[in-house]
Amino acid sequence: MQIEFTKTAAKGLRKAPKHVATAILDKLADIARTGADASRHDVVRLSGRDGYRLRVGAWRAIFTADGTVLLVLNVAPRGEIYKR
Repeated sequence: MQIEFTKTAAKGLRKAPKHVATAILDKLADIARTGADASRHDVVRLSGRDGYRLRVGAWRAIFTADGTVLLVLNVAPRGEIYKR
């Protein structure tokens, strides 16, 4: 799968500490290669809206996957990620 970022997600990734941003990118790349396997990654399907949540420490990445593109919608700390 190809990984794409929305403007909001790219901005959030730039704001994240470097070690967290690297971990998020590594996990997203692995998910794109192997699929969103909850046993390998801390990935949960969201309730109330489409998509998945990836947890890396106190940071979250919200993404959707359609088989060809993994679209990262947002990257933010836990307290901010679920606000609309």
